[in-house]
Amino acid sequence: MNSDKNEIFETSSEGLNTADDTEQVNSADAEAESESEKVNAENETQTPDTEEKKDGSELKKAKKQGREKMKSAYALKYGSYATATVAIVIALVICLNVFLNVLNQRFPMTVDFTAANEYTFDEENIEFLKGIDYKVELSVIFSESDYQNSNYMYNYRGFEEGNGGAYYTQTVELLKQYKKYNKNISVQFIDPFSTSSEDEKGQDISAIISEYTEHDLTVKFADILVKCWPDGDDAEPKLGVISAEDCYVLSADSESTLDYYNSGTSTQTITGNNIEQAVANGIFKTANLETVNVAVITANSEESYTDYLEETAKLNAYELTAVNMIMDTDLSKYDAMIICAPSADYSEDECAKISEWLDNDGKKGRILMYFASAASPKLSNLHDLLEEWGIAYETGYKYYSKNELYYLDDQTNIRLETLKSDYTATVDSGRYSFIANNMIPMSAVYETETNGTRTVETVMQTEDYSVYKKPDGDKSWKATGNGDTRPVVMLSKDAGEESSSYVMAVSSVDFITNSDVATKSDNGNLRVVMNILNTTVRNDEDEYVMQAKLVSDTSGMFVTSTTEAQTVIIGIVFLGLIPIALIVIAIYIHIRRKNL
Repeated sequence: MNSDKNEIFETSSEGLNTADDTEQVNSADAEAESESEKVNAENETQTPDTEEKKDGSELKKAKKQGREKMKSAYALKYGSYATATVAIVIALVICLNVFLNVLNQRFPMTVDFTAANEYTFDEENIEFLKGIDYKVELSVIFSESDYQNSNYMYNYRGFEEGNGGAYYTQTVELLKQYKKYNKNISVQFIDPFSTSSEDEKGQDISAIISEYTEHDLTVKFADILVKCWPDGDDAEPKLGVISAEDCYVLSADSESTLDYYNSGTSTQTITGNNIEQAVANGIFKTANLETVNVAVITANSEESYTDYLEETAKLNAYELTAVNMIMDTDLSKYDAMIICAPSADYSEDECAKISEWLDNDGKKGRILMYFASAASPKLSNLHDLLEEWGIAYETGYKYYSKNELYYLDDQTNIRLETLKSDYTATVDSGRYSFIANNMIPMSAVYETETNGTRTVETVMQTEDYSVYKKPDGDKSWKATGNGDTRPVVMLSKDAGEESSSYVMAVSSVDFITNSDVATKSDNGNLRVVMNILNTTVRNDEDEYVMQAKLVSDTSGMFVTSTTEAQTVIIGIVFLGLIPIALIVIAIYIHIRRKNL
C-alpha cells in the first residue's frame, strides 16, 4: 500500500494541485501508522485498555506532525514563488523607468491638452520638417529659463506679453520638439550671461556670435541663429538669423531698436506666435530656397487690404511689394499680382499691360489674384479683362436664407465650402472653417474657351440656401427660399507649352480681411489663397502653408519632458502609483497562497 502511494506521489510531483495535496496527506498518515506499529511492539506487556488509548493518542499525534510537515513544505514553496514574483515586478518597474527615461531623452514625449493644440506642430509643418535631408543647427540667444522670463524679454527686447509668459513657454516647448521629427535638426539655448565661455556643445559663445556678425548679420537677445548644410556636410555652412520679432505677431507700436548688448524702453505687444512659420521661413531663406515676389497694386486701392495676407505670405517665403504706378513699373520681376477692392477703374492701357505681364512673352508662369468689393464703382475695363479669362461679376449681394447657416446674425456673412480641386487638396475642410461676407455674385462665362487654351473652374462656393439681392430690387425683398450654391473663388488657367498663367477671382475682399482670418486658428481662408499660390507659381500642390499660432487658452494643461509639471506627474505615475499597485497585487497573491 505504501509503495502504491509513493508511486502516485512521484507521478504527480511536477505541479502542486488538489490531488498532490491529498497524496501528501495520505503519505503522512502512512508514516503515522508505521510509527504507531513500533509503539505497539514496544508496549506488548501493557494491558489491552492502556495499549488501545496509547495507540490512538500516538496515531493522532503522528498524523498532526505529518500535516504540519506537509504544510511547512507547501508554505515554503509558495512563499518562494511570491517572493520571486515581487522581485520580478520590482525589477520590471526599474527597467521600465530606465527605458522611459532613455526614450524620452531620444524622443521627447509631450502631451498637449489645449483645445486648439497650441503646443503642437501643425501637420503641414511636420511634413516640412520630415522632408529636410540636410543638417540644421538652431541656437537661441537666451537660456531656456531666461527666454521664459517676461522681465528679461521686456528689458532686452522691449516685448510686452499679457498672457503670463504663455507665448514664451509655447515658443520654448515647440523649439524643443524639432529633434523629435527630424534627427538632422538640433536646437540649443545659449546663455549670453553664463560665467562659462562655452555653450552646451563646448563651443566658444563669443566666437559663435562673431561668425554671424562677420557675415553682416545682426544678432540680438532672443534671436535664433540658423546654420545649415544644404550642399552637404563637407560644404561651407550657410548662416541666417531669425529675429525675435519674426517669431511673434506684434502690435503696431514703434519697432524695438535694442541691439545685442543694450536694453531700452521701446515696446511692442505680443498678440500671437509665429515660431513655426518663422523657423521654417528662416531655414528656407538660409538654404537659399527661392522667394516669390508678389506685386500688390495700390493704385486705386488700399494697401491695408493685404495686411493679414502679407503676414502669412511672408512666413511662407513670399515677398509682397506695393506697386502704385502700373505703367511706370517694371513688372517682370514679379511672379504674382494682387488687386483688392479698387475705388476706381483701371485704364485700357493698364489692363493691357497686366495682360502682357500674364502672357510673359508666351512663357506664362504668373498669376493675377483679384478680390472684389461691393463698394467698388463700375469697373468696365477690369471686368472686361476678367471676362476674357472666363469670369464674370454681377451686381447685388449674396445672402443666406436659412437662419442656422449664416454667421454672427448677419445674413451676408456666409459659410463656405471647398470643392475637390488640385488647388485646395491640402486644405482639410473638416479641420478648417471658411467665412466671408458682402459677396458679389459671380459666374463662369465659359468652362473651356473656344480656342481651348483657357479653362475655368470653381474652387470654392457657398453652401446651399444662398440667394442674392439686386441693388435695384424691391425694398421689401427678404432672403427666403431654398436658393442654391454660388461661386466664391474661381480660377482660370491659360495653358502654355512649359507652364501656365492664371487669374484667380474672389467675390469679396472680406475673404482676406475679416476678423476671423486674424483671430480664429481654425479659419482656412488664407490657406486657400496660399495653396493656390503654391500650386500655380511654385507648381507644388503638396507644399505646406503656415499661419500664426495663437494662445487662446492659457489655462490649458501642457506636459513636456523638461518641465516641473512633467517631472511631478510622470514621477507620481511611474515611480509611485504603478509600482505600489504592482507590489500590493503581489502581496495580495502571496497572502492568498499562504492561506490556502
